[in-house]
Amino acid sequence: MYDLLVFIGRFQPLHMGHQEVIDRSHKLAKNVLVLVGSAGVARSVRNPFTYQERAAIIKKIYPDVHVDSVHDHTYNDAAWILEVQQKVAELVKTGARYSNADKFQKIEKIGLIGCSKDHTSYYLKLFPDWHSEAVEFVNPLNSTDVRKLMYTEAWPQKHEIVDNVLAPSVYDWLSEHRHTPEFAARKMEYEYLIDYKKKYGEGPFLTADSLVQVGGKVLLITRGKEYGHGLVALPGGFVNKHETFANAAIRELREETRLKVPDPVLRGSVKSSRTFDDPHRSARARLVTQCYHINLLNDTTTPEVRGGDDADHADWYTLEWILRNEHMFFEDHFHIIKAMLGVG
Repeated sequence: MYDLLVFIGRFQPLHMGHQEVIDRSHKLAKNVLVLVGSAGVARSVRNPFTYQERAAIIKKIYPDVHVDSVHDHTYNDAAWILEVQQKVAELVKTGARYSNADKFQKIEKIGLIGCSKDHTSYYLKLFPDWHSEAVEFVNPLNSTDVRKLMYTEAWPQKHEIVDNVLAPSVYDWLSEHRHTPEFAARKMEYEYLIDYKKKYGEGPFLTADSLVQVGGKVLLITRGKEYGHGLVALPGGFVNKHETFANAAIRELREETRLKVPDPVLRGSVKSSRTFDDPHRSARARLVTQCYHINLLNDTTTPEVRGGDDADHADWYTLEWILRNEHMFFEDHFHIIKAMLGVG
């Protein structure tokens, strides 16, 4: 018998496969901690629901489980492992519940639980100090398929999906959510992505980005295109057929920000560059980007910028603002900034 079992997932949305794991956890452990991943990201087709929405539906069905958040650390596995360890340590220290009025349950034996056939449960092997419980499904359910149903006009009737795919309360909540402005935006995005793949294919494609820094500020654009409209991003774009990564990064930087810094200064200020190739970094296609850290040595002022081309706006943002606003960022650009600057 475990004192605590930990189940980590995105739950986008919660389905009966997830619930089977939680039900199994209740039989094996005195306490169950559900860690809801991708907690701070902007809404997208892949992550349409906020942490608060997902946590609320889990607590509605399982009021006695502990629910907490865990953020993505796309290019830093150690940071993600640390956050999970911290959440568990916090619960061990303060959160073990009372089994009766006079007996406190001490948490000592800790385990991780997940679906052994699901590639997203790789975390079961990342914590050697904890035991692991693998739940096997003959026909595992997939949140991706549920989301696809949501974005089409063929949303099933309640009797067609409840009990074997979704709990009644989850179905009701999703049905209501389909009438919200947030869902309408995701549906438009979903249709855009289908058309994008038909037009351009799945890739892989090459892009180049620039992380321009002046002291404690970073140059960002606000996207003007329909995909990711209103989100902040690093200036960048696709590499042309006869173009190097570096030349593409500088060209896109100038087109999107109108940055008035001489070319030799920009190129001479490149501190480092790095490839970012997470398979899920973009929903458009398999995109691999090379990002250039351009550190402009100017202690007093930031160069004048203004939005151009695909950008509605361009401005300088403090590192403090960036670390507080993960939910405002396009695709993986928040994580690229953290990885290249070693912050957060």
